[in-house]
Amino acid sequence: MRLNPKFNSSKEFLDKLNIFVYATIGLPMGLFLYFYLNYESSLLTPFIENSKTISYLTIGISATLATLGIFLYKKQLSSAVKEDSLKEKMTSLFNSTVLKFLFFLLSGITITIAFIITGHPLYTALYVVNLIVCSINNPSPHRTARELKLNVEEGMAILNKEPLNF
Repeated sequence: MRLNPKFNSSKEFLDKLNIFVYATIGLPMGLFLYFYLNYESSLLTPFIENSKTISYLTIGISATLATLGIFLYKKQLSSAVKEDSLKEKMTSLFNSTVLKFLFFLLSGITITIAFIITGHPLYTALYVVNLIVCSINNPSPHRTARELKLNVEEGMAILNKEPLNF
């Protein structure tokens, strides 16, 4: 699946990308917070007792998903850098970032499900780690210019959020 976002400036590009990123972070967060608050106020009791097996599986699956997302992102990014036009580079970066954050979303959902069924505080810490990973990987003008290895003129257009001439 290849998305073809329409944008005329780096600001518009980053706005569209950030809307997607924040949605992928926010979706499991709402569910996680709902159950967290209900467990904290003793309105809910865990469905099952937490076990080492569940903990190891959750850590393994969520870490694998996040790592796989980063790996695929880097792989696609290396081909994005080789694109001819700035628009093609940015479109490839957009698709790479979407893929990476879909894997982060799956990682967050895995942690959320483990928390929902066990209510164990370990998953709160794992969820915070997932949020930190998402924050570190958040798209920005500087990251866009650096990761696409743009020339000075293109890089300044991205950093200054200028209209782009395609």
